[in-house]
Amino acid sequence: MFPGVIVKLGERELEVPPLSLGQIKRLSKEVGTLQVLRPGDAIDPGMLDMFLSVVHAALSRNYTDVTKEWLEDVVDLGNMVEVVNAVMNVSGFVQGVQRTTGEQASRLTGTGSTPILSPVLGGPGNT
Repeated sequence: MFPGVIVKLGERELEVPPLSLGQIKRLSKEVGTLQVLRPGDAIDPGMLDMFLSVVHAALSRNYTDVTKEWLEDVVDLGNMVEVVNAVMNVSGFVQGVQRTTGEQASRLTGTGSTPILSPVLGGPGNT
């Protein structure tokens, strides 16, 4: 197992390892998009696929049984930010999408001074 950050998904506690260099190379567009999200940015269905691809890639290093389909069922708007930030932070990218509470940012980064960002879902009628 690669060391990482523990995240609870469904009934499982999973250790989210950093993305490998090969994964970062293959997912450079997705990782780049996650790095530049700002408060109020719309998150469309294509971005949700990016989130899932990045999270799945990281988790697949430690859990070959984790599928994108399973992630679609256990990742929701309540835990999406935590999961994506776990991957981005443990991989060495300091900015991902952050919850709007300092407590959540502190748990993931060890500091309450992390910039706080919040996703806004976009789509028909929500842009």
